[in-house]
Amino acid sequence: VFSNSMIKNQLSQVTAFRLDATDMEAPKVQEIIDRYSIVGLPSIVFLNNDGKEIRQIRVEGAGSVKEFSKSLESWASQVGVHFSS
Repeated sequence: VFSNSMIKNQLSQVTAFRLDATDMEAPKVQEIIDRYSIVGLPSIVFLNNDGKEIRQIRVEGAGSVKEFSKSLESWASQVGVHFSS
C-alpha cells in the first residue's frame, strides 16, 4: 500500500508515523498497543485534530490500496485536509 505513488503523495502532505512493533513486549510498543486496543498487525490508526482515534476508518490487516485510500480520504475530509495532486 505504502509503495503506491498516489498514497505516497498524499502521505507526504500530512504527519504520519510508522511504529516498528517487532518486539511486541517493548514498553513503548505496548503503550501504543494498549492505547489504541490493537489486536493484530498491521493496523493503521487515523487520529482527529484532538489526537483521538477515528475508529470507524481504522485499517487492520493487509488491506488493499483501494481500502486504504478510502480510509485516508475519509480521514482527510473529517480533519479538513485537502490533498494536492
